[in-house]
Amino acid sequence: LSVFTNLGGSYMMRDIINSFIWSGCTDFAGLALSVGKLVGVYLIGCVATYCQSAVMVRLAQRGVNRLRKDLFDSLQSLPLSYFDKHPHGELMSRFTNDADNVQMALEQSVVSLCSSCLMFVGLVAMMLFINWKLFLVTALLLIVTVYLFRTLGGRSRKYYQQQQSALGDVNGEIQEIIEGLKVVKAFTHEEQAKEDFRKLNTAYRDAAQKANFYSIMIMPVSGNLMNISYALTAAFGGLLSVLQGFDLGGLVVYLNYSKQVGQPLNQISQQMTTLLSAMAGAERIFQVMDTQPETDQGQVTLVRAKKENGVLTPLAPGQARTGTWAWKVPKSQPMRLVRVLHLPDKTAVELPEDADPSGENKGWAWKYPGPDGTMGLHPIRGAVRCVQGEDATYVELKGAVRFNHVDFSYVPGKRVLHDVSVYANPGQKIAFVGSTGAGKTTITNLINRFYEIEGGLITYDGIDVRSIRKDDLRRSLGAVLQDTHLFTGTIMDNIRYGRLDATDQDCIAAAKSANAHSFIRRLPQGYDTVITGDGCFGALAGDRLC
Repeated sequence: LSVFTNLGGSYMMRDIINSFIWSGCTDFAGLALSVGKLVGVYLIGCVATYCQSAVMVRLAQRGVNRLRKDLFDSLQSLPLSYFDKHPHGELMSRFTNDADNVQMALEQSVVSLCSSCLMFVGLVAMMLFINWKLFLVTALLLIVTVYLFRTLGGRSRKYYQQQQSALGDVNGEIQEIIEGLKVVKAFTHEEQAKEDFRKLNTAYRDAAQKANFYSIMIMPVSGNLMNISYALTAAFGGLLSVLQGFDLGGLVVYLNYSKQVGQPLNQISQQMTTLLSAMAGAERIFQVMDTQPETDQGQVTLVRAKKENGVLTPLAPGQARTGTWAWKVPKSQPMRLVRVLHLPDKTAVELPEDADPSGENKGWAWKYPGPDGTMGLHPIRGAVRCVQGEDATYVELKGAVRFNHVDFSYVPGKRVLHDVSVYANPGQKIAFVGSTGAGKTTITNLINRFYEIEGGLITYDGIDVRSIRKDDLRRSLGAVLQDTHLFTGTIMDNIRYGRLDATDQDCIAAAKSANAHSFIRRLPQGYDTVITGDGCFGALAGDRLC
């Protein structure tokens, strides 16, 4: 509507000039009426432009809000190996700089681009309608201008992609240095840190300089071409007026359109910087969102249960907790429950189906093929519920972990673990001792399925961990990781992070168990003391304590 009122208002000048100005007509009432109509058309255009801007602001805010949400959701589904390869600051720049560029483009550039394209098409149509011969002069300069846009815009886009990538590197370096500032100062590497940052900052400056140079060059060059086009059009139009009787109103309106036809092109060139930057930012955002998420095909889940006289019964939602958990194994799984006899050498043999289940050293085991296709028996240590007619088998959670000839590497071709076999039975305390990089932490990461093994088998209560849903597997484990991380909030909130429905008394009991209660209660607000992500809390006697 804004574009059409602009075009229509300009064309209304043709009749005003021919009927009242050029002809010398003294019908002032008619002139006033025509001018009033012209003013009304332009007022409608002003309202339309305002509404257009208001709508785009709302759409841009909502769109980028959704974009950030989808990006954050995608990050939650990515495997840890992805974050090992991408600096945290570089990922953060996609939420800030890249998303902000997209938002600015949606608020300003997209609507300006659409309006400019519509205006350009409308102006060309109107100029052809007024005088197609005169349009030939304008078309020649337009072809040159469009070619200029295409050439300079392509180069600018390439450098904008480099600019956004270089900005991500700068942010990653800043984040890394700030996090490790204590190490930098301890080894007096401040000058080296400055030099590394200078190189990254210079690379960012060079890419940004080239990107903006080509995009900004478009506007003055195209503006001058349009001025040349206007001058040639005026001269040729004057000849048509003298030689062929081209009306003065038509010439004035055509020249007005000829002057305006450069404006949409100039607006496009002005928005090219924002658009190209936004496109580069959007590509980086969707690059993360298109990354293959962490796969989870596990169907074995963890459920609450109760155990009375050795009989295991799953609990319905809402029933009182008993402290007992069980694995719910769908009977559609390839695992088969069999009776076994435990031998003195810790191995087991399958018993016939009609064998007497009572007696010493008899129990249950899972029977299923391993990675090499060989059928294997995996003993069960807890209670078992297998009732005919039920769609699942329930096995008590005991925590027996076993590695069977496990191979693993973080980077293909550089193996970290090879043919590792180890077990930990319920109640045992196991310690891994070895040099740095020997794979101690890796083993705990594999139990949690933070990474997937290349060969072998890891079982948990006799179940292949790949058959267990990841959320349920990790819910059954308690882990104190090597690199602790505290979230901004109270100490009580951080303790409760492991179980969000824990009461204050549960959190205090956990702190006492970890020998932390004594120093927590001496803090300014005790368990309500607010700490930041690095484990520091506010000023106490002028000092920042960690």
